Amino acid sequence: MQPGVEPNGPQLTHLVELCKRERIRVIGVEPQYSRAAADRLRASLRRDLPDLEIVELDPIETAPPDRLSPDYYLERMRANLDNLAKHLQ
Repeated sequence: MQPGVEPNGPQLTHLVELCKRERIRVIGVEPQYSRAAADRLRASLRRDLPDLEIVELDPIETAPPDRLSPDYYLERMRANLDNLAKHLQ
C-alpha cells in the first residue's frame, strides 16, 4: 500500500483484519489525499470497532510557500498532536 493510492480488494481485506486484530482506534489521513479509502475501511469495521475515528494529520506537504516557517511547522505539529490526543483518550 502506498500513500495516495486506493487499496485494492485484497489489501482492504488485509487492513480490515489487521485493524480488528490490533483493535485500532484511529485511522490517520492526510489532507492532500482522498478520505474515500479510510471511510470505506471505517464502514467495514463499524460493527467490530464502533468507536473507530478518522483523524486528519497534516504533514504540511501542501503548505503554502509563504507560510513555511518554524512557527508554522510547530503550529501544525501541535494541532496534529491535539487532534490525536482528543481521539485517543
